Amino acid sequence: MPKVNLIWFGRLGNHPTLRAPLSVLRRRASNSWSAVQDVYFSTKDIFERHRVVFTISTSVASLATAWAGYSLRHYHQRSIETRLESIEEANHSLLVSVGHFFEASRYAKQFRCEP
Repeated sequence: MPKVNLIWFGRLGNHPTLRAPLSVLRRRASNSWSAVQDVYFSTKDIFERHRVVFTISTSVASLATAWAGYSLRHYHQRSIETRLESIEEANHSLLVSVGHFFEASRYAKQFRCEP
């Protein structure tokens, strides 16, 4: 059975040819992490300093959204009522015309002259 040599990362850091690139990688990782922390803390600081402004802004945005939803609902309800009224008028005019037809046919039968 062949021997497998396991290379551990810690042992790689001690290798003389890889020592410089690993130190560069560690420095870049450290710089990246500190940049992420800087962005996080500056954003957190901005939110904490402007907490009242954001609270009022979100309240106004919520109110505007509720008003827009109510307005859209009211407009939709009005359009539905208009369509229903037109359907009812069409049904009414159809029933009236059918009623006139049956009434005319009743009179025609009543006054029909048969030879």
